Amino acid sequence: MREGPKGYIRGGALAICDRCGFKVRLAALRTEWTNNRVCPPCYDPRPLDIDPPSIGPEGLPLPGSRPEQPDVFV
Repeated sequence: MREGPKGYIRGGALAICDRCGFKVRLAALRTEWTNNRVCPPCYDPRPLDIDPPSIGPEGLPLPGSRPEQPDVFV
């Protein structure tokens, strides 16, 4: 069997990185949070401070609580 050209991978299509513009294998590209297809050195994970914090509801009554009684003066 003869070898193919140097660097040939059967079924390995080439694609262009959206950030740096280099040709890389399509299987090596990753989709970022910005919806860009980028190569591994250009990959930038989504920052954690972009999403707002989850806050629960406020003002819930305590279980077993009673309304405040009016003052009684004798």
